[in-house]
Amino acid sequence: MQLFGTGADQVVALEVVLANGRFVTATPSVNNDLYWAMLGGGGGTFGIITSAIVKVHPKIPVTASTWTVMTSETVSVGAFWELVKFFWDSFPTYNEAKTYSYGNVMKLAPGAYMWNMSPFYATNKTVAEYEALVAPLYQKAAELNIKLVANTTHYDTVYAANQATFATYNYYIGAAGAIPGSRLLPTENWADEQIRNQTFAAIQNAVENALMLNIYHQHAADDQNRGINSVNPAFRNLQSQVVVINSVTDMTPVGWKGADDALNNQIMGPLREVSPTGGAYGNEANVGEPDWQQAFWGENYPRLLQVKKKYDPTELFYVHHGVGSEGWVVKDNGIVGVQSTDGPLCRV
Repeated sequence: MQLFGTGADQVVALEVVLANGRFVTATPSVNNDLYWAMLGGGGGTFGIITSAIVKVHPKIPVTASTWTVMTSETVSVGAFWELVKFFWDSFPTYNEAKTYSYGNVMKLAPGAYMWNMSPFYATNKTVAEYEALVAPLYQKAAELNIKLVANTTHYDTVYAANQATFATYNYYIGAAGAIPGSRLLPTENWADEQIRNQTFAAIQNAVENALMLNIYHQHAADDQNRGINSVNPAFRNLQSQVVVINSVTDMTPVGWKGADDALNNQIMGPLREVSPTGGAYGNEANVGEPDWQQAFWGENYPRLLQVKKKYDPTELFYVHHGVGSEGWVVKDNGIVGVQSTDGPLCRV
C-alpha cells in the first residue's frame, strides 16, 4: 500500500457477470463506470467477478521488527503512555519513509498495560536504515528508563517476512465473543499539538474501555491513483487505522446489544468525533456502523449508487451495508441482539 497504492489500484481489468446474465469486461476505457465502482465499491454489489488482470511488481525486501513494552515496577503508567504517544506522534515521519506497522495496546488490569508491536515493516530498507528511522523512539525509551528490546530481521521479500510474522498468528476464525469497530484517521489529525492530543485522548479512552486496540501506521502511495477507482477517499489521506475489539461476556441478545452499543457510543464515538473527515474499513468494521455510507465510501457514495441502479436495477445482489442496500433488511426478530443473517431478507 505504501509503495504502490491500495490493492484495488493494482487491478488492470475485470471480467464480470452482470445481474442480467451478460458477461462483460471492465477496464479504465471499457465499461469504465463499472470498473470504477467494483474496485472499492464492493465487488459483490454490482456483479460477479470471474477473473482479474493484476499488475506485477518487483520483489521488495523488508526489515521487520517486533517488541513488547509492559508496565511494571520499573515502567510506570505515565512512562508507558508517554512512549506510546511518542510513537503515535511519529506516524507522519514513518509514513513518509513508506513503512508500515501493526501492533496492539491492551489494558491488562487496573494500572497495567501492554504494547505489542507485531510487526513494524520497513519496506525496501536495510536494518541500518530502519534503525536510523526509529532511533528517536529508542532515545525516548531510554529517557523514560524503558528498555525497548526488539527482534529485528531483514528479509529478501515481503512474502518471507509475512511468513515469519502474520502467518504465525492464530486468528481464531469462526469464534464469537467480540465485536470490532474500525476508524481511518486522516492526516489532519496530526496537524498540530492540540488535535494530536485530542486524538490520542480518544485512543486512550478506547484502550481503557475495550478488550484491545489494534493500531496501524499506514498511508497509501500518494495521489497518482486518486480517482481511478472508488476506494474510500479516507484511504488516500490516512496516517493510521485503528481497529477496536470489544468483548462480549453476556451471550444473550441483551448482552450482545449492550456490548455493541458500548462500542458504538462510549468507545468509537470519541474517535469518530475527533476525525470528522475519517472513515471506516469495511472488512473490519462494526456490523452496526452508523452513517455507513459516509464511513465506507465518503464522497463516492452518490456516484456508486447511480452505478448500482444502472447495472443492478432490480437489486439482485445484496450486501449488508453495501451500496444500495437501504431498501432491504434481514428480519431476525432480535434473536442475536445485533444484526445477523439468521432470517429472511425482506424489503423495508
